[in-house]
Amino acid sequence: MTRHCIKSNTITILSVLTISVFTILLGQNTLEADSKVKTIAVFPFEVIAKEDTSFIGKGMGRMLCSRIGSDDAIQVKCMDRLPSAYGLDLGGSSMAGKTAGVTELNGVDYILLGSVTIAGTSVSSDAKLVDILRPEQVKFISAAGMGVGDIMQQASTISEKVRAAITGNSGKIGNEESSRAIMNSHFAEQPLQDKIPAAPLKVITEQIQPVAATAISSFGSSTLLIQKLDMEIRGIATSDIDGDGKLDMAVMDNHRISFFTFANNTLVKQGVYDGKYYNSNISIDAFDTNGNGKNELFVTSIGKNNYLKSYIIEWNGREFKPLAEDSEWYFKVVAFHGKDRLIGQQRGHDEVFGSAIYQLEFSGNKIIQQEKIAAGNFAIFGFSPLQKKKSGNSNIMESDSCLWFDKSGFLNLGDARGIIEWKSGQSLGSTALFIEQDKGRDNLKERTYINNRVVTGDINSDGVVEIITVSNSDVAKGYLSGYKKFNQGNIQVMAWKNGLIDDLWKGNPVTGYISDFNVIDMDGDTYPEIVYSVVMDKGVVMSNANSTVFIEKIVARHK
Repeated sequence: MTRHCIKSNTITILSVLTISVFTILLGQNTLEADSKVKTIAVFPFEVIAKEDTSFIGKGMGRMLCSRIGSDDAIQVKCMDRLPSAYGLDLGGSSMAGKTAGVTELNGVDYILLGSVTIAGTSVSSDAKLVDILRPEQVKFISAAGMGVGDIMQQASTISEKVRAAITGNSGKIGNEESSRAIMNSHFAEQPLQDKIPAAPLKVITEQIQPVAATAISSFGSSTLLIQKLDMEIRGIATSDIDGDGKLDMAVMDNHRISFFTFANNTLVKQGVYDGKYYNSNISIDAFDTNGNGKNELFVTSIGKNNYLKSYIIEWNGREFKPLAEDSEWYFKVVAFHGKDRLIGQQRGHDEVFGSAIYQLEFSGNKIIQQEKIAAGNFAIFGFSPLQKKKSGNSNIMESDSCLWFDKSGFLNLGDARGIIEWKSGQSLGSTALFIEQDKGRDNLKERTYINNRVVTGDINSDGVVEIITVSNSDVAKGYLSGYKKFNQGNIQVMAWKNGLIDDLWKGNPVTGYISDFNVIDMDGDTYPEIVYSVVMDKGVVMSNANSTVFIEKIVARHK
């Protein structure tokens, strides 16, 4: 009896095992069928807004491509035009028949399209996920937020729901580095550093900040002045404007130049100059061309159809007097062979910037073109000549080189023809100002952003020329082509050494972005201060901004 029971149990166990193995094998076959890589075509989103912001729709498409493609079970085809550009009407049924004639959509299982609606500071995104073979099963997804910067989070929300709908997995999957998206480039997102907000006016006692271990000499900073101004500062010029032998400051917004003197660590307004309301200021520099002890202000301004309408003004003791108007030059003042020089560049035939940069002279209320400084593919903003000291103890300077920012915000070092010798490892951003060109009825408007200033000089008296510039972090991380929104910035000090440009010091990050800066000895101790302006953006696209002026002493102690 016992032996019978054992035999029956053995048969039962074997039967269960057989059924279980069969079930597992069947499940594996089913899983393999379900785990087939699905392909989705992602179109740029339409943008519903008062302004022409169609570039935001393209940016949304790119972000969705990257995020959806991070799932190994999904392959993404990133379309570069709206469905209508392919002759597609994606409404109704027979979706497979409608897409059959579009080569780019061959083999696609799903289509994702949608819109971004901007109303004031409110931004919402609405997406529609369509199954090609079952077009009646449409999934609608929406997300909303405040400000264009929230589009990145909206893209993440939509992409998670799309992945879940396609794979059945509702969790976050993978990361952007493993993306299967078919794209031209990939932009990684980096965590933000700690931010230091602008403070009300006060004088701060010296606080030397620790320097990185890789520094050549010990750098730090002490803040001398912080003052808020209710305006969007686009540029600053620190110089003797009224001829009294003391340094003053001119700050520039869209149409106005405001003149300040310094008194008891406070900026005191002395006067303003209102430019033409239909022109936009993009740059300001100060330079004494007539030798009367008062620095004229050279303002680059853009008029209708992007025509240059630059002007030169001088303080006459009571007000600013225009010396020249409607000039067809971009102006900049740079250090060249130890002296400040006025340089200029004109527009190209179809380009924002022409190919050559010239030294200029202003005489008899006329701009006179002098020798050619550089002839490469440069933009005058973010350009500076550079003399590099040879390694060792030699005081002989190497031949002249040039520093310049390219369109993507990378700092380059090379010769006056634009042949690159060194390039920064990452983009340092730009200012928030741009010149917009219409590239045709069927194309997006193209924005050329104005690059940050580059200043060279021996700020710590060690015989080596340092390079001072700004790094502004773009919250869109390059996803929104033609759109930049900066969330923090900092001053950087670098130097040429052993065939490379080394970082010597980075200032504390400030919330917002640094719109401009000057390097000048404010207190006469032979060590220069850095004067810079920080803009806080409260609106969707640079509206309702306010600014803060900082003056910091860069402290250097040799090891």
